Parts: sequence; structure tokens; C-alpha cells
Amino acid sequence: MKHFSVWAPKASNIELVIDGVAHPMRRGNVWTSDITPVPGMRYGFRVDGELLPDPRSQSQPDGVHGLSEVCDPEFAWQHPWRGQQRSRIYELHVGTFRGDFQGVIEKLPYLQSIGVGAIELMPVQPFAGDRNWGYDGVFWHAVHAGYGGPRGLKQLIDAAHGHGIAVYLDVVYNHFGPEGNYMNRFGPYTVPNPTGWGDAINMADPHVRGYILDAIRQWFIEYRVDGLRLDATHAYTDLSLLDDIAELAAAVAAETGIPRTLIAEDLRDDPEITTSRGIDLQWNDTIHHCLHTLVTGEKHAYYKGYGTVQQLVDAINHRYHSVVYTTTHDQVGNRPRGDRPSQNLTVAQQLLKAAIIAAIPSPTMLFMGEEYGATTPFPFFCSHSDPALQAGTIAGRAEQFQDMGLTQPPLDPTDPATFEAARLDWQINPEVFAGYQRIFELSDQVQEPVKAIGGQRWIALLGAHPLVANLSDRPVTLPFTGELVYSFGSPEFTETHMVLGPWEFAFCKYLTCD
Repeated sequence: MKHFSVWAPKASNIELVIDGVAHPMRRGNVWTSDITPVPGMRYGFRVDGELLPDPRSQSQPDGVHGLSEVCDPEFAWQHPWRGQQRSRIYELHVGTFRGDFQGVIEKLPYLQSIGVGAIELMPVQPFAGDRNWGYDGVFWHAVHAGYGGPRGLKQLIDAAHGHGIAVYLDVVYNHFGPEGNYMNRFGPYTVPNPTGWGDAINMADPHVRGYILDAIRQWFIEYRVDGLRLDATHAYTDLSLLDDIAELAAAVAAETGIPRTLIAEDLRDDPEITTSRGIDLQWNDTIHHCLHTLVTGEKHAYYKGYGTVQQLVDAINHRYHSVVYTTTHDQVGNRPRGDRPSQNLTVAQQLLKAAIIAAIPSPTMLFMGEEYGATTPFPFFCSHSDPALQAGTIAGRAEQFQDMGLTQPPLDPTDPATFEAARLDWQINPEVFAGYQRIFELSDQVQEPVKAIGGQRWIALLGAHPLVANLSDRPVTLPFTGELVYSFGSPEFTETHMVLGPWEFAFCKYLTCD
């Protein structure tokens, strides 16, 4: 920014406060000053007597209640930026993965070695305290100081590009977090439409829409971010914002020669998001839910109405432009104990799920630690400074689980021990890790067309690299023959059929059906 300014149509009087000194501002919907920002300045706006951070702050070194800091946009990029792939995405939470951006940098050689094409960072915008999933973020142009702030994020992106890995940001534009949300003191950033997490964002207002689009342009241009995961787009008050985001991404790609990827999470399961809105991909929870219920037998909450092989067959054959996965942060964390599938399933069941996902010719996503059978949980956690918010979060989570039909006593999301338990311990299960590596190799060869077929207890994905899988705890005899390429188990092949043991799968070649 060339001069300090702030959109504040609600204010009667505003002063710019820099390093403790107040300066008058010129009145208007956008209040302005002739003072030029200098990197390192600490500043805020005194709005009708109350000193507040800048809604467009790029740095909050003292947290969401502190003064804003002017950032230096210059950065000495060290690695060439050639664009990105998206065949294997790795979703991670910075704090529990390795603590901060530098910790993630230290694991980039490992991620490169397992064929990760992109890391998807759970939200990194500032939040209250030092522990949070990130979806309680505020200040959508800023980076959480505890992770390393703006410079730390740029260092991570630069290092990732040096390892041939793209960086996607998970961004939340459907609500503001409950603490540090001073936005409505300035202007009508929200409207009283409940989202489940707070009031909805006033996307009809051009200033609010500009606030979002300017943040996206900043991530793409200044930070060299390769893509965005758009959280809960079903809670957007105006879906035409997706059109604007897609138009911006296309313009930036044309300007820079670097493609950008847009991924939506939308619980409506509506193909229109990708076919008509310019969004590249959607998280496909339908495939996840079908597979999860078949392997675990769980039928609560998310999983009501799922549980047949035919549903999985149909979900695969009629999928939209999808990201597919065996689990996500939501599917792990929205459980009372935050238990991962790997804490409840056998190695055979874990690899069965991974094999089916790998045989679908869509970009796949791993949730951090999945690839080695991590047994550290990932429950929801937060560290609000307001005791009332803490108590409300505890009660709200307990009520949510009760409504979902989950009866286990939930972990206290505000207890530091809950966060500590979620830190990856990197205790690798060698059987799971080796199985995933072989499945990754085969996944890289999967391509369209693939057709799914199935019976009561089995599914087959037919294509150039076919897979046959037993989705039950009993052996199944199937009228397929072929040559085994890989299985975690020991399937039997004869001239007329194959026998798959419980939860067994077989990647084959020369597969025929008698």
C-alpha cells in the first residue's frame, strides 16, 4: 500500500496510530492518510475511541488483539518456479505436523521421496492463542505469527518449489473466527445468516468481495501460492464469488505463465461447482463415505444412508472433477477422540482403502501420517483467550457429538494435552508404509478410462491397470483371471476364477472375466 487507508463506513471518527502516536485521517467510506507505510511500523486505527488492528493487516506479531505490522513485500526467492502438478496432494496441519513452517521445510525431502506433488496447508491466517485447526482465523491477508509469519510462509513456498512441490492454502471465506473479529466495527463485513460457525460473509458488498479477492491475488502474486482449497463453499452467501475467484485465477495464470488450482469443499455434492463455476476440483466426500461405511461398518451422522457396494460403484462412475481420499482432517477430527482410521483398522483394511482410491483416475489426497499408519489422533483443539468462548466450544462439541449419535466422552478441545497428543510422532508402521509406496507406484500409472463394477461384497475397477477388491471379512470367489501385479495378501488365481481373502485386493494385468 502507498498510503494508509481503511474502509470504515460505520465510523464517526478514525485516527491512525503509529508506534503510539495518533494521526488524523480524512473522512469518507474509505478513510485515508498521506503517511507512507514503512516496513516494521506497528499501527492500528482508533475507531470512535477504540484502538483496533487493520482488517487488511498482513502481520499480527502480537496476536489477533495486538497492533498490525507493515510488511516488506520484497523477498529473495531462491528457486525457480515452474508451475505444479496435483496428482498427489498431502493435507497437513502446520502445528501438529512439525510445529511451524521451518519444521515443514525440514520434511520436504521426505515428502518429495514419497511422490507428493502438492502440500495443502490447513488455514494459516491468524487465530487466537497458539493452538487451533485454523478455521477460527481472522485477518485474511495475514499469516499466523506462531507458524513463522509472512516471511516464514514465503520461505516454505520457496523451499517447496525447490523440491518440485506445489503449495496450496486452505482458505476460509464463509465466516470469521469468534475472537479477534473486529471487522464489523469498521463496516458491514457480515450478514446475520447463521453458518454454524458464525454470521455469514456479506459477499454482496463490493468492498467485502474486494477484501477477499485482494487476499487471493496477494497469495497468488506476492506469495507464489499454487492453489487454494476453498472451505465450505456451500456456506457462501453468493456463489457468483466462485466465478470471480476463477476469473482472477485465470488472469493471474495468464499474467505469470503459472497455472493455479482451485479446489472446493462443497457439501451439496453438486457437479455444477466444477462444470459451470470455473473451479478445477471438488473434495469428493461421497466416495469417501461409501468406502468408509463398507470397511468400518459405521452408519452414524455423515454415514447414514451409505453402505452398499453399488453406491460406491455409482459414486466412482459418476464422479465429477474430484479429489479422492481415504480420510481428511474433518473425517478424523469430527469424532469425540479424534481417532484415525489407522487406530481402528487392520493393515489389510488400511491398504484396501488406499488401493481403491489409488485405482480411481483422479487426483488423490493423503492426510498427514496416513501413509505410514500414524496412530496419533487428530481431535479438534483451540486456545481462545476468552473463558466464555472456551466453555462454549467445549459444550458445543459435546452437543455436536451427541447429535451425531457418538457416545464416547469427547476430549477437551481447550486442553493443551489434546493438541500435544495430535502432534505426529513419526513412528512408522513398516507394513503400512511399504504398502502405500507400492500403491503409489501403481497409482502413477492409472489413467482414464476406468469403469467400476461390483457385487454384494466386491468391487472391480477395470482399465489399463485393473483392481479387484474384497470389501468384506470373508473370502470371496470371483470369475476373474489374470496375472497378479500387487496385493498385500495372497490371492489365489486359477484358470477360471480368483479367490480374495478377507479385505484383500489385487492389482492385475491381463484381467479377464469368465
